[in-house]
Amino acid sequence: WLGWLLPSISRTPSPLEDDMIQATLVGNLGRDAELKNTGSTDMLKFSVATTEQRTKTTTWVSCVLWGRRAAPLSDYMKKGQQVVVFGTLTNRTWEGQDGTERKTLECNVSEVKLVGKREPEATRPVDDAIPF
Repeated sequence: WLGWLLPSISRTPSPLEDDMIQATLVGNLGRDAELKNTGSTDMLKFSVATTEQRTKTTTWVSCVLWGRRAAPLSDYMKKGQQVVVFGTLTNRTWEGQDGTERKTLECNVSEVKLVGKREPEATRPVDDAIPF
């Protein structure tokens, strides 16, 4: 009865997959997602802040989602939105405006799940408003 599952368990990874770092990121969007059309496909760029609770260290990861899911998701990907992101991590290098070499950690996204919404400050209850 598990025959449908066995091919995915026993499959041999391709040579490209050997060099990829698979990642699951859980965090909040640092800014509204930016939708761009490259001519042939849509691209959704966003950044996720993940926080190590033990050390209170925050790591920012730039994320890119390609394809037809980018446009519909852009309406929901707003600053503060809690997300779970699945994808592969790479170090991207580019030349900054000042001519220096820059590096960033980037996630090529395969899947995004919206898992919650942080309440805006204005809607949070204030302790003074509680009558007891």
